[in-house]
Amino acid sequence: MFRKVGQDQRGFTLIELLIVIAILGVIAAVSVPKLAGELDKSKRNAAKADAASIRSAMERFKFDSSTSSYPSTGAISSYDSLKNTLSGYVGLPAASAAGFTFGSYTTPSGSYVLMVYARDGATTAITVSPEGVQ
Repeated sequence: MFRKVGQDQRGFTLIELLIVIAILGVIAAVSVPKLAGELDKSKRNAAKADAASIRSAMERFKFDSSTSSYPSTGAISSYDSLKNTLSGYVGLPAASAAGFTFGSYTTPSGSYVLMVYARDGATTAITVSPEGVQ
């Protein structure tokens, strides 16, 4: 059942194994922060894409409105009210699945400004207006 290990058998020494583990540790230490940065960047891009969809829906809302105006400030005070107001124009996911969190909505002089925050590490502010998404 047990066999005796002879002198002629070869294998890796403990030092060789430790060197390989150290090299893998250095590679992981270099690549993980870069990967985390790319993940935050992708979350910002997803939030900007959602914001662009909202901007397009706002334009369609204005076009369909009998008064040719954007929703009033009182009509949109949270993510859920934004989702309900634009439900016929854009399909927004549930608040927990959205790529952003709701900030504020104002309607200065016939226009609108919507502030949302990306769900990235820095909660990047994104401004949506008729002029575009910044």
